[in-house]
Amino acid sequence: MALLKDFKFKNSEDSWGWKSDKDLAFVVKEVREDLRLAAYPSQGSLPMTWCNWVIPKESTDHLLVSCSAAKDMWRLISSWIKVPSIVGCSSVFEVLSSAYDLQRSKVEKKALISVIMTSF
Repeated sequence: MALLKDFKFKNSEDSWGWKSDKDLAFVVKEVREDLRLAAYPSQGSLPMTWCNWVIPKESTDHLLVSCSAAKDMWRLISSWIKVPSIVGCSSVFEVLSSAYDLQRSKVEKKALISVIMTSF
């Protein structure tokens, strides 16, 4: 309540804005700078620019299922728990769907789902 004590309400339409931008516009550059300042406050203003030489951000599906390291991990897990390989899956959804579709006892299926969920 103390924060609202000195707040001045305006008789205008509600809007959202980005606190650190004087125009209150949301700009990715401002977010990046705010995050950098929060992480490294004593560094001052470092130039951070987009670099088209850097690979694009990886998707969750790529990191957890389809990159070579993930495929190797799933190959080992499939061998360890004696289920068909899920290396052909390309998404987390497909991995879980293939586990649910396996013809196994209820206990085996629960154990398999537990291993998969723990691996994610």
